[in-house]
Amino acid sequence: MTRSTTTTRGNSYIGKNDYARALADYDQAIKLDRTFALAYFNRGTAYREHGEADRALADLDMAIKLDPNYGPAYGNRARIFRDKGERARALADFGKSLQLTPNNDRDAYARASMYFDDHDYARALEDYDRAIKANASYAGVFNARCMTRAILGQLQEALADCEQSLRMRPGDPYTLDSRALTYLKLGNLDAAIADYDTALSAKPELDSALYGRGLAKRRTGDADGAERDIAAARAVNAGIADVFARNGVQ
Repeated sequence: MTRSTTTTRGNSYIGKNDYARALADYDQAIKLDRTFALAYFNRGTAYREHGEADRALADLDMAIKLDPNYGPAYGNRARIFRDKGERARALADFGKSLQLTPNNDRDAYARASMYFDDHDYARALEDYDRAIKANASYAGVFNARCMTRAILGQLQEALADCEQSLRMRPGDPYTLDSRALTYLKLGNLDAAIADYDTALSAKPELDSALYGRGLAKRRTGDADGAERDIAAARAVNAGIADVFARNGVQ
């Protein structure tokens, strides 16, 4: 059996969640050709998904050593660095991946999420745009861009993104939460409360929905309802007020 055939069969086993047989095939492919970057990449990816980060890192390092222009290997290595808390190295590897494979929507989305977590919303928005341009089939990316645009004050564009996300994934509580924040910033309090209500019916302890609904109720004059929601949100997340302040709502 050739190295390519063995690797292909390993990929088939991965698709069936049979990691043991997949790893055995990747091992065999590497024995047949120790310069086969794809086999190291596939085995490293399998190790990462199976929680063996150090082995994954060694294999991805080897894949990159054998083929320095292997964009996806940088992207998967970036995920390991990200999960280890090595954010600078993760961002550097995502940057290299996207330099080599500009239309890699998964890596653009992953880097955007890192920028979002760092509160670098302008860069996050650029990468969400890139991810959607490359592949507009994932509801989660539209939701993420909706939230980012809402934070940046691009409220009508945010609404359009949330509505697109909801068309793709109706009733998603996280997207309803994002749209509710947008309505809250627009001053459409009834719409905000309605979305928060629906989100909380699915996720009763969603701290951002509780706090946002509390702020909306406070603005409508429902002081008691506001305080109940805000207290419930703080019980889940003591720092929720800081999150909303950073998002431009207090």
